[in-house]
Amino acid sequence: LAGVRAHGRRLAATALAIVLGVAFLTTTVAATERMERGVQEQVAAGVADRDLVVTDPTGELAAEVVDALRREPALEVIDTTLVVPGRRGGDEHALAVTPPRGPGVALLSGHWPDAEAGTVALSVTTARAAGLDVGDEVTFVPDHGPAAQEQGPRSGARTARVAGLMDVGQAPHLLGQDVLVVPEPVLRGWAPASGYREVLLDAAAGTDPATARAAVEQLAPGAIVRSGPEEARQRVAQSTGGSDVLGSVLLGFGAVALCTTALVIANTFAIVLAQRVRELALLRCVGATRRQLRRSVLVEAALLGSVASAAGVLTGLGAAWGLARLVTAQGWELAVDDGFLLSAAALWPWLAGLLITVLAAWWPTRRATAVPPVHALHPGELAAPRSRAGTWRLAAGVVLLLAGAAGLALAVSASSVTAGIAGGVLSFLGVLVLAVWLVPWLIRALGRLAGRGVPRQVALDGVTTAPGRAAAASAALLVGVTLVTMTTVGAATAERTALLEIDAANPVDVLVTGETHWEEEPPRAVAVPGHVATELAGLDEVRADLAVPGAPVSIEGGGLQEEALALGVDPAEAAPLLRDPAALAGLSEGTVGAPADLLAARGLPTGTDVTVTGPDGATTTARVVPVGLDHGWVAHPSVLAEAAPQAATAGVLLRLADGADTGEALTRVQQLTEGEQLLVTGGAGSRHALTEQLDLLVLVTTALLGVAVLIALVGIGNTLALSVLERGREHALLRALGLARGQLRGALALEGVLLAFGSALLGTLLGVLYAWAGVRSVLPPDVAMTLALPVGQLGLVL
Repeated sequence: LAGVRAHGRRLAATALAIVLGVAFLTTTVAATERMERGVQEQVAAGVADRDLVVTDPTGELAAEVVDALRREPALEVIDTTLVVPGRRGGDEHALAVTPPRGPGVALLSGHWPDAEAGTVALSVTTARAAGLDVGDEVTFVPDHGPAAQEQGPRSGARTARVAGLMDVGQAPHLLGQDVLVVPEPVLRGWAPASGYREVLLDAAAGTDPATARAAVEQLAPGAIVRSGPEEARQRVAQSTGGSDVLGSVLLGFGAVALCTTALVIANTFAIVLAQRVRELALLRCVGATRRQLRRSVLVEAALLGSVASAAGVLTGLGAAWGLARLVTAQGWELAVDDGFLLSAAALWPWLAGLLITVLAAWWPTRRATAVPPVHALHPGELAAPRSRAGTWRLAAGVVLLLAGAAGLALAVSASSVTAGIAGGVLSFLGVLVLAVWLVPWLIRALGRLAGRGVPRQVALDGVTTAPGRAAAASAALLVGVTLVTMTTVGAATAERTALLEIDAANPVDVLVTGETHWEEEPPRAVAVPGHVATELAGLDEVRADLAVPGAPVSIEGGGLQEEALALGVDPAEAAPLLRDPAALAGLSEGTVGAPADLLAARGLPTGTDVTVTGPDGATTTARVVPVGLDHGWVAHPSVLAEAAPQAATAGVLLRLADGADTGEALTRVQQLTEGEQLLVTGGAGSRHALTEQLDLLVLVTTALLGVAVLIALVGIGNTLALSVLERGREHALLRALGLARGQLRGALALEGVLLAFGSALLGTLLGVLYAWAGVRSVLPPDVAMTLALPVGQLGLVL
């Protein structure tokens, strides 16, 4: 306790580093937990609280099964989800659904729909798009569905009065859809053959869950029966692709930040104990044993670690809550829980901070308490005993480096994020251990570029004669530069790789096509009006455009019989608009094409001859080839001219200018096509969504990375203070031998520059390596990765 009081100012820097490191880790853990809860609320609202959830592998649970579940006395049906696709007003795609649940669901005006009165509610976005309000009538025509294929098409328009307008929430299957909320009895009457998407059940009073599950399995053979928590976890896993990539990345940063904190703690305790060598020796003179001294300093570290870690946990929880509120306030498309959240997970960062503090203080404590009592009588300054880097350190560094390299190799080959984090941490620790050899060697190489003179020689001697001190001085900066480079290169690489994948899958930025009316005889494709095509081409964000003909055709051959809207695209004319020049390379005279995955799903080999029949009965023969245009079927103009000689302009391809505001461009395209029975597709939307998500990822990680850099800055200050403290007598001797004050300052400045630049170079190389391995471990094995090096940003880091 006396040590804490006497050296509080020196320990304040260590406390700051602990607070920042623990706050970093707490923010990561809390933010990840908030995102998990947010995703669960979005995709599994109300599911986790139920005893059982019943779904069907086909996606639709027969109505007769649901009725049987309702009649079973051991069960209580809590809620059902029935979704019927169709068309509102006969033209607009829409979904009729039973009342949704989850966050954001709210009645905004009017009242809830009533089964007896046969009323419905509309989502507020649907009402605005259709110009409808409470009291108006809405028409809905059900479409075909899997459960009704054998019973023929659902026919007949259903008309109902709008009872209210509502927000239907953030359920994934309702996003971007026209939604009619219809009471279950009414919707059953509209589409009797429709199947239920899910049924939520509770065991009746006095019935144990096992009996309830057995009853469900008997009444619904072949159905999927899970408990509420099991179903919630399954839906979260499906929503996140089975892996929490963002959480893994943040935890990786947290692990490296704690390593940085450990370095700062060790260096700071070395500073404090270097000042207390005489004090420790005097305590030995009055009877204190080495074990007592070591225990007293470790108790100081434990007190410091517990208090500073508690402050770090509170800071991290506050930061996570603030980030969640910011995401909600900004309306970013990221599911988070922004309420008050305090869980047992916050205990782990506190324990980590405490253990890191005690463990980091152990080594300098062991060295300082080795001072013999006779040193208390020494007339001059004393320094803590030093040991030369030996064989054991070299061996440990090599083992860590090799183990880390093996972990990174495993992460790359097996796409394992966990192995990547472990490999990165181990290899980085190996570099830090070997820095005693690496840093002086690098400094000597750089020193040859620093000219000649006494200050240069003093600076080089200061680094090379004390390699341990040089390694400690460069460690914190090495960590900071590695983190910054890893984030910068990783984000740039992920973005470039993903954009290339999007370009290959859908090389057209924007494709505007007319809707096809298959119910008419013959089928009719809505032509893109001339004024719309002209206005689209005139948008500021559009660099090039191409109007193409199209017609509804029938394609038969090779066991396939399919009706589709075929666009007649000339590969030479379309090439300037495509982001992937090879997308239409296989399309030539006498061919029709479709995406490779569509051909595989239809079981249609490349080269198969098919008969293409136009809406007026004209036919022609064509050969099937794979194309990269994600539209469906594409025909060479020569084929379309034979099958549909009267084909009108059915599509417009748009290439956006590089650097254009994609979000603004898509908004304007939607405005120009609204109400014209036109569909807007293309890769620009996916590119825009990806860019927004990566921007958010970089924003979050950079904010957390700023804390890690602050930790590194604290470490730099403490390590340089230790360096000056240890060499006070050396500097005085150099001054006595004639070195001018300016020359001494120049030598220290040059030493700092050499250490900084050497650390920056090494950190840049490590950051690029870790970014490459990290992105490769996240991507599926079949996705080709393209490494991106943002030279300007890396130069700025250096």
